[in-house]
Amino acid sequence: MNLEREQPGYTKVYTLWDDARGVKNIQEATLNTADYGILQEHGLFGSREWWSAIDNGELAVHTVYGTICDLAMESMNDWPVFRILCDDGTVTESITRETLTTISISDNLYQIGRRVIWQYVHVRHKKRVAFLPERGRHTVSIWVASIEILFRPVGEEELSLIAASNFSAFPPRLPEQPIFYPVCSSRYAEEIASKWNTPRGYVTEFQVAKAFLAKYERHQVGGKEHVEYWIPAEDLSAFNRSIVGKIRVVKSFTGQRSATETR
Repeated sequence: MNLEREQPGYTKVYTLWDDARGVKNIQEATLNTADYGILQEHGLFGSREWWSAIDNGELAVHTVYGTICDLAMESMNDWPVFRILCDDGTVTESITRETLTTISISDNLYQIGRRVIWQYVHVRHKKRVAFLPERGRHTVSIWVASIEILFRPVGEEELSLIAASNFSAFPPRLPEQPIFYPVCSSRYAEEIASKWNTPRGYVTEFQVAKAFLAKYERHQVGGKEHVEYWIPAEDLSAFNRSIVGKIRVVKSFTGQRSATETR
């Protein structure tokens, strides 16, 4: 079988086999209209015969790995699409932002900078449209990288360096700072920012791909909310590349005392 039903480290945004209504609509158009629907080259679209053609490799599934690089509204400004910067450096044409009915639009799974896997098959529609290719690409599945929300308390100097990166990366560690410490709760970050950073402390919030964090243990260094990751300084560049979207400043405090060590 050339179609994976699970993608470790990724969240399922859309799968054709879960889209019963979408499959039904295409089947009805195929069977009941002269111009609409998909040619039955491998059986009726979405039927058991059609899926068997995928299972045995007769109908090839194409897989694209990359990063979401663009979000837009097309047609009459009512058709949500995205594009992928592929791992080979190419950029796809617009792809419809398919979403399962079980996923709320507020979940905001489509985000620029988020790793994505797109799987599709080639199909031919019953009615040929002159300006479109003979074979279209029909989405079978879309998966986006699972993320974890992390926080980091920073002082003014570190915040200025983050801003210089367009809020996309944390600055390199100094020689006396062998570990980078992102924390797992906003309350823990607020506690550090309010007590240890002077003259002002800030709490940053950001999203990191879980696939990257999987190789690091969480460390509890005090109470139940005092949980953090220990990222070796030499891994910070890779950590930055695994940040999804932008680093946001969510709170600021007037510091009470300076830290003996910048974490």
